[in-house]
Amino acid sequence: MGHWRGKLAGLWPVVFLVVTLWLVRYLRSAEFGLYEDDLTHIPTAVQMSGSELVSFTIGLFRNLSGQGTPLKLALWYTLAHLGWSLAGLRGLYMLGFVVIAVNLSLFYLLMREVSDQAFAICATLAYVLYSADTTQAFLSHSFILQTSITMLLLALLFFRRGWRSLSYGLMVLALLTYETTFTVFLAAPLLLVPWDKVWRKGALRHALLCGLIFAAVVLVRFAVGENRVGGLALRDAVLLPITHMIAGPLVALGTYAYRPVQALQSMRVDVLLASVFGGLCFTWLLWRVRPGFQATVEDLKAVPSRRTAGWDVPAGERTVRTRFGADLVSRLRLAMVGLVMLVLAYPLTFTVRPYAISGRDTRVHAAGVVGASMVVGSAIVIVIALAEGYRRKTWAVPALGIAMGILAGYGFVIQNDYAAAWSLQRGFWSQLIPLIPDVGEGTVVLVDPSGLQDTRQIGANYWNLPRVLTQLFLFPSTWEAKPRVYRLAEGWQERISTDGGKLRLDEATTLAPPGTYAVVDPSRVIFVRYRDGLLGRVSGEFPPGVGTPLPPPPREGEPPFPHGFLYDLMVLPAEGEPGAGASAN
Repeated sequence: MGHWRGKLAGLWPVVFLVVTLWLVRYLRSAEFGLYEDDLTHIPTAVQMSGSELVSFTIGLFRNLSGQGTPLKLALWYTLAHLGWSLAGLRGLYMLGFVVIAVNLSLFYLLMREVSDQAFAICATLAYVLYSADTTQAFLSHSFILQTSITMLLLALLFFRRGWRSLSYGLMVLALLTYETTFTVFLAAPLLLVPWDKVWRKGALRHALLCGLIFAAVVLVRFAVGENRVGGLALRDAVLLPITHMIAGPLVALGTYAYRPVQALQSMRVDVLLASVFGGLCFTWLLWRVRPGFQATVEDLKAVPSRRTAGWDVPAGERTVRTRFGADLVSRLRLAMVGLVMLVLAYPLTFTVRPYAISGRDTRVHAAGVVGASMVVGSAIVIVIALAEGYRRKTWAVPALGIAMGILAGYGFVIQNDYAAAWSLQRGFWSQLIPLIPDVGEGTVVLVDPSGLQDTRQIGANYWNLPRVLTQLFLFPSTWEAKPRVYRLAEGWQERISTDGGKLRLDEATTLAPPGTYAVVDPSRVIFVRYRDGLLGRVSGEFPPGVGTPLPPPPREGEPPFPHGFLYDLMVLPAEGEPGAGASAN
């Protein structure tokens, strides 16, 4: 009984850090909604029956669908279906949190195996506060990208424990989910010691086997016609990974210093309170950290030294210095392993720039969380050890705690953007729907961008806008051209008209998926814009100065079609209607 009590007592850091994760990333999750890709895939997933979901998953693997990563869509749809079944929109975010909390716990266990509790606590705290990637709460990434990290962490644990077949099998699955974690696994042998001749042979076999696995998956993708693999020129295929492996780690580590600055610049009360509370909590946590050095700087100073030349060092001093040096080297070795893992997080990030620090593109840094956390965790442990030796712990630990606290405050900057983006989307659709009662087959609603508000970390009424209206209403299946809503791009006025008097909706005039690009007749257009903060329908000549006069807007009212899945989530009840003022969450 005492053994198990001791085991449970040793898990208190995990409990503390999981709670921290909830506060920093999910405290406002009741105000989060669906964004960008979520708006397309999650409604489809949650409306599937169990048998439809099974058939869908089998089809993915049979055809190697999903850009050659069939497990990506299988996990996405399965977890979305499960989360919605548990508690609707809240259930989706609860399940997303569980995935990341599992990753946090696995990372702590891995760090506990490669070092002591002090290092595991500091590295996992750095893991929780890692904000180079700001998309952890984005459901699409929670269910895809984060599950790929789960596979990586499990594979690293299994590799260290000697369960090699399981570890390689998991990384095959990771390749079929989200590829960027695979190259991090190349560094798995670095978690083993000693690095002797036998180790070098094993590391070489590991690298060769990983290369064979990767080559096999690439060949299979070619065989099924997945064209992204060969879409790059040879020069780019060589230079991009090198460039990303240099720039990516610098950005990922730099965010630990830059995010606190951004948090302070936000000037929000909740961010300030989170920073203060976090600073107090992390100071308490780091004060309990015992770096585990067998000798401290103070021990070195206490040993009498009568060194007279080169090697003439007293035996006692030599022993203490050897112990201290060995402990310092072990921490630096872990930092070096982390740096290698961080560099290896970027070779396969072809499609996203490595210097992204805001929005969905920060997913480029997602696989770097393991390596960056090891580097920062090592630095924290070394600072605490040196502070103890020089009797400066009363200054150093609060300073570290405050810095980490402000970094936690930045988590609220991200949460605020997610809550604001959902509010902006619901406000937009609630104003737009009464303006388009005459929407019909082939109708195109064009939205002037001048009055639209955006958030930094996630898209609101952005590129996926054309796919939302068909999720709000169930239009007749006989319609060949379903009505769409487009957000116009800046400067659209000069580029939208064709020589034949049509309207060009493409990358030059809209923010929209390529699959929704079209050339349309002006007679099918409804034009809306913001004036004094309210969305209104515009009549008159369109495009201004060169186009066809638009008919006067009809009397406001709702389109006469059954409501779709997203309607109750995104359209707020009008004042006086049942449910007015209630949250759709």
